[in-house]
Amino acid sequence: MSATPAPAAAPPPAVLPADDRALEAADGLRSAAASWIQSADAKATTIASVAAVMLGLVSLSLPTEHPAIWLRVGYVGFFISTVVTVLLCMSVIWPRTNRRGILGPSSAALSPSYFGDVPADFMAFKLRVVVSADIDRDRMEQAFVVAYIARLKMRRIRWTIVAFGFNVALLVGLASFAAATAGAAARSSNTTTEESR
Repeated sequence: MSATPAPAAAPPPAVLPADDRALEAADGLRSAAASWIQSADAKATTIASVAAVMLGLVSLSLPTEHPAIWLRVGYVGFFISTVVTVLLCMSVIWPRTNRRGILGPSSAALSPSYFGDVPADFMAFKLRVVVSADIDRDRMEQAFVVAYIARLKMRRIRWTIVAFGFNVALLVGLASFAAATAGAAARSSNTTTEESR
């Protein structure tokens, strides 16, 4: 009988030079931050759409007769809170890459990967990106800029969700109060009709 050879040990993982590890980490950060940005934008868009629908439904259900003063205050409060919620949604969606504004004067004059800096002339672009040190610096800067914008958007979406929750609570309270007021008015009307007979 022949002995089966032991499986060969797996080679040790390759250790990247410090610069390559930093660039790899920057690329991972940029990718994660880009997904956070997409998530925040999707949430803000959904909240703005739902808030607009709620505003439309409440506008259609406004009473034609003179409602109680608390009901009027509730409607005005709801409209104001809905406008604030939509404005917060817009503030989440608004921030976009402004690398010079974020990085300040320390950033390179032009970025080979930022769409706002890419020239229309391909040859000028090709000549500008041949230096790998510039590309590496640009990768690091872009990771920072995208992460900065993601942090800003995530902070704003938290406030937007709080405002939307307040808006929903106000709508539920408004609907409950309107239903109670309408029920009391209907009972009062039935009592008056029975007394007149």
